[in-house]
Amino acid sequence: RQGEAEAYRWRQYLQAVGKYVEVVNISGNDYGTQDREMFRPSLWAEFYVPAWRLVTDVIHTFPDVKTWIHCCGSVPNLIPHFIAAGVDILNPVQWTAAGMDLRTLKAKYGQALTFWGGAISTQRTFPFGTAEDVAREARDVLDVMAPGGGFVVNPIHNILAEVPVENIVALYRTAQNYRY
Repeated sequence: RQGEAEAYRWRQYLQAVGKYVEVVNISGNDYGTQDREMFRPSLWAEFYVPAWRLVTDVIHTFPDVKTWIHCCGSVPNLIPHFIAAGVDILNPVQWTAAGMDLRTLKAKYGQALTFWGGAISTQRTFPFGTAEDVAREARDVLDVMAPGGGFVVNPIHNILAEVPVENIVALYRTAQNYRY
């Protein structure tokens, strides 16, 4: 019933404002830890995919609206289920978590998903590295994720107070000047 209620709510919402919306967040939950999914992917497929599919099918009746989920952590075995559920955008790509290799993710899922975030490690480089470290890491990520499109430059997670302003500027200047 949860999927039906959500689908109904999304239909009403998008009928009212759909022409002004390009992306909607259908989930802000984390399903992964640093080293694995929080529960068996088969359970996620059984309980979440059908409900989310109801929701994403309604959202996709508005052709210019994409579905976005936030999900930190190690979720490589959930990604096929996200796609089966109709998710268009995964935020973030926490490549510092186990099994979240950028090259593998881009090769396997780059045609089916847009990856939003993951341009810099917010646990290591962003708060503790130099501006040069940030620029180097961002270029390395862009070299993998930018070709063919489907990547939105953003840190892995929120920009925290500990991040030096120079590092924030370095990330976005690197992205702005990047050419592949």
